[in-house]
Amino acid sequence: MPNQSLPITTRRILFVGLSAIGFLATHSLSAQVTPNALELDPVEVLGLPLLEELEVQPTADKVARVSRDQIDALHATDLADALRTVPGLTISRFNPVGSFGGGDGGAIYIRGHGNGRPGSQISIMQDGVARFTAIWTHPLLDLLSVDNVHQAEVMKSPQPVLHGNMAFGAINLVAKSATSEGIVNRLKLGVGSWGTREAIFENSYGSGPLRSHFVASHRESDGHRSNSAGELSNLSYHFGYQFNETWSLSAFFNATAKPIPLALVRVRRRLDADFRVIPSLDELAHLAAMSRSHLCHQFRDHYNSSISEYVIRKRMATAQRLLFEVNLRPGEIAEAVGYPDIFQFSKQFKKTFGVSPSAYRHRQIRI
Repeated sequence: MPNQSLPITTRRILFVGLSAIGFLATHSLSAQVTPNALELDPVEVLGLPLLEELEVQPTADKVARVSRDQIDALHATDLADALRTVPGLTISRFNPVGSFGGGDGGAIYIRGHGNGRPGSQISIMQDGVARFTAIWTHPLLDLLSVDNVHQAEVMKSPQPVLHGNMAFGAINLVAKSATSEGIVNRLKLGVGSWGTREAIFENSYGSGPLRSHFVASHRESDGHRSNSAGELSNLSYHFGYQFNETWSLSAFFNATAKPIPLALVRVRRRLDADFRVIPSLDELAHLAAMSRSHLCHQFRDHYNSSISEYVIRKRMATAQRLLFEVNLRPGEIAEAVGYPDIFQFSKQFKKTFGVSPSAYRHRQIRI
């Protein structure tokens, strides 16, 4: 029997009718199973975001901005510390303060670039001006303080035209400036583990179109292990004058502390090598090739402590760390840091930290 097809008009009527039936059935079913909307209580987020802003520029370069509030919340001691939470950026750190030598010594990496010594392949700028050393043509982290930074901008894309032909990424540091009229002074002091200390003084001045900001900072630490001591000192001054909406004048001055003489470095390394036994002053003076009185004066001038005070700080910082080892008795720790008499050790520890070694260990374990 030959196939017979329905007229085209009939097929159209059937298609429209079946479509209408299907739509009505679906609508009716969804109306029956849809539950009532549940309204949740509002949630308040108190923590700061990882980034203040993520902007895509006309050059297709992504700029991640880290604000001053975020830097303060991270308790950053240097630039690498301040940028450690930026997505796509990693850092390496070997010492609590200082030691920027590339690799484990301390460096910044943007998407894998920057593994040279230290921070090569990454351009570091101050208010848009690249900062490089004159000999190695790469930026040094210890030349730039984080205390004078209002905002840090991270550019993750290679832009050789904008940032230089060696730059696979860039970091721009926007300097602090006065935000209000008048004079504002700020002093910050801090102490931490391993003999870590910091002092920061800031002065802001604003008068009409004139703005200025001065920062002096110093940080030092005995380190969490032998030969890991470090210190950072910085002075910076930012001046700006706004002539009109289009034209302005600004200047930025930055200075780091004078280098420590090599003779004192040799003395400090000798003390760090074995602080359990204090060398004689004659031995250290011979090592530094200077008189005993001149050595004592120079050591205090550069390290802000006498030789004996420096050794005591090293001993106490090491004892503080060893007290976390619950299998070591206080007597063993005293001998390990150069105190054959446990009572002398306990007396010095309490003088330094305000509690006895046993009380300090008990408090740390309870925390």
